Amino acid sequence: MIATTIDARIVMDKMMDLGLDLHFDGKDMKNHQREQTAIVEAGNGACKIRFEPHMVQRIFQEPEDKSIDNLFGLEYTFTLVEGSDHERGVGDAVNLPEWLTPLPVLQELGEEAGLELEYAHNFHEFYHQRSDPATNAAAHTSLYNMKVLNRNGTISQEEWDISRLYVAVKFRKVRESSMSLDEDGEGEEDDDADDNEDNQDPEHAPIDPAFKAKMLPMALMKAKKSVGNDRWKELSSEDKTKLTDQELRKMATASK
Repeated sequence: MIATTIDARIVMDKMMDLGLDLHFDGKDMKNHQREQTAIVEAGNGACKIRFEPHMVQRIFQEPEDKSIDNLFGLEYTFTLVEGSDHERGVGDAVNLPEWLTPLPVLQELGEEAGLELEYAHNFHEFYHQRSDPATNAAAHTSLYNMKVLNRNGTISQEEWDISRLYVAVKFRKVRESSMSLDEDGEGEEDDDADDNEDNQDPEHAPIDPAFKAKMLPMALMKAKKSVGNDRWKELSSEDKTKLTDQELRKMATASK
């Protein structure tokens, strides 16, 4: 499996260079947060990654619970503009919420799917390793076909700067997945079952498909944590699915 995403390592480095006060303990958090919006820029302002104050605090304040669950939901606003007047945000090509994806999260999810991380290369590193067109002819042809490179075989300094925000990852399948996903959610229903949700057993109530699709990775991690890593490896796929569904129901109840 190959994928590209924002390089959390580079974003963190850039955030720490913004000169923000990232020592949160013992402060008046209400006033402190007002000044802690973090905006990471690249490409002379053409690309901006904005973290709201509460998210900056969550990223840099050491959590009481140090489980991998805390690495989910690290939301930011990604903006990419076209044209030269970047300060005015003229010609927004992209302006939407995204979520930072730390490598430990990808590695742990990959492990559950039977995938082993082969490499995680920042785009600059990825390109330099393949910069010789004589030995990477197909790759360089693709760059021209996608209009990444101009006729001189280069890109602008702004684009090169923005590219450093990204990472390329490659996973290789080394074993069968230990995940067991029921695409229909809950299997077949009993014909005599009461359709009234108020009368349903919470332990077996259907899970909203949209909620399940969004929260499944976090539920999987919580289920694994509840029994411990060694015990989890011994469980059958059916048992893992049951535990994961239990966590999904708990999360669904807590969100209401």
